[in-house]
Amino acid sequence: GLFVATHAGNNGESHNHNDVGDFVVYADGYPVIIDVGSGTYTARTFSKDRYKLWFNTSAYHNLPVINGIEQKEGIQFSATNVAYDKNKNVSQLSMNIKNAYPAEAVIKSWLRVVPIDTTPRVIKVEDKYAMDTKLTSLAQSLMTVCATDITSPGKIIFSLPDNSKVYLDYDNKLWDVHKEKIDLVTPEDQGLKHSWNGRDIWRILLTSKSGKLKNSIRYDIHK
Repeated sequence: GLFVATHAGNNGESHNHNDVGDFVVYADGYPVIIDVGSGTYTARTFSKDRYKLWFNTSAYHNLPVINGIEQKEGIQFSATNVAYDKNKNVSQLSMNIKNAYPAEAVIKSWLRVVPIDTTPRVIKVEDKYAMDTKLTSLAQSLMTVCATDITSPGKIIFSLPDNSKVYLDYDNKLWDVHKEKIDLVTPEDQGLKHSWNGRDIWRILLTSKSGKLKNSIRYDIHK
């Protein structure tokens, strides 16, 4: 079946990545939407350049880049209003990730809710946001080691090693989509080749066509 993990927390945790509100999805034990991981530890990993390493940044987690601004490191960059709820068919984690971003992102509120419904089994990622003054750009990253097909408007198709498929539905009126392969070239990147058994790592990037100051966005993930 489908499995999802997500978390709130803050960006001052031990061995931190800037990833408040990140989520990962597996299907039948296979990775679909991933947290890339840490790579090989070097002196740079624990230096002032730690957050110049791409895999430590929120832009390469399953998170939005808002007005060109990524999340920042530090305990003050955290989720608020975190709540877990469960009923017969639905489990969900909700949080406001506004404070994970610096003030120059001009976010008034960014509520992320990640529910999984067991009848039928569907994972939803729901973002309801309000901006203080402007929204000049918005991009949502999705990291994967799956072969993907993005040619069908409103649908991303992930192919698993057993030839089954997982689908992510998005509003194609709101988003443009493209994908890019991550070149693993630095010393820190080399450990990622081992972590993912030599599979290519891809970033799928949804780029908003809208500059609305308020909006509700949803992605549905299903088999």
